[in-house]
Amino acid sequence: MYDGLDLPDDDFDYDEFVAKEFGHIPHKKLGIKWYWWVLGVVILPLMAVASIKVWGSL
Repeated sequence: MYDGLDLPDDDFDYDEFVAKEFGHIPHKKLGIKWYWWVLGVVILPLMAVASIKVWGSL
């Protein structure tokens, strides 16, 4: 009944299919680079100190 649909076999290898279709390009790593974390760790305390000084002087 399903012979004319040209469905893949049970031994279909998805990784091999992707390699043939898209080449062996490595995936781009997602995430935040380390220097953005360092910048955040430095900036947040500075902002907290600045806001305390501003609210303290009012």
